Amino acid sequence: MDIPRAGASGFERAPYLDWTSKTGNGSIYATADDLLRFHRALQNGSLLKPETLKQSYGFERKDRTVGMFWFHRQRFGHRSVYVNGSSPGFKAHFERFIDDDATVVVLSNFYIAAPSTIAEDLGAMLFDQPVNRDVPRPIHVNGADLKRFAGTFRFGDDYFVKNAVVRVEPQMDHLDLNYPATGFSIALIPIEGDRFFDRNFWSFVRFDGDKLIYRNNDKDYVAVRQ
Repeated sequence: MDIPRAGASGFERAPYLDWTSKTGNGSIYATADDLLRFHRALQNGSLLKPETLKQSYGFERKDRTVGMFWFHRQRFGHRSVYVNGSSPGFKAHFERFIDDDATVVVLSNFYIAAPSTIAEDLGAMLFDQPVNRDVPRPIHVNGADLKRFAGTFRFGDDYFVKNAVVRVEPQMDHLDLNYPATGFSIALIPIEGDRFFDRNFWSFVRFDGDKLIYRNNDKDYVAVRQ
């Protein structure tokens, strides 16, 4: 039975996947308590030898920000290692502040970027740092007004998918950002004038003349109308 689309700001059931087709990164089940126990086992040395654990973090590597399987960084002067991931039906973020014996775990059954954003803010709170988050609020826009944004755009070679061609298609209350080459589509929710929110990747889109500007974290990616 087909499940009707929930719309840009609603939710719908994730498509069925046979998770036995994946190993490691998609075929295991865990709880927040499981991941806390995993953190403790690494911290107390009962799971890996100290040298192996050190190598897995990769802080000594200057050519990249990933070790054997952890991303590593400094946050507020504290070393941390983290992993995150998503597939239809879930999103997870797991960060460990290895010198402070502290961990942040956020698990969700929504296929959106919010868990990583929540984890970032929890990490800031952990060290009494201010949280200044631009939380978008959807606004209603008439479907006819969205037609002016329709068109085909091409990104440059600095985009996540080099030189990707995307098609913007207006819907009743939002825009769809389609990737024709793959069939992948992202709903862009109106939040202000010519600004839109991509909740899948917590990114912001704005239109400036014949340009579509996609902002992820602190970087702008520009696509030009074709």
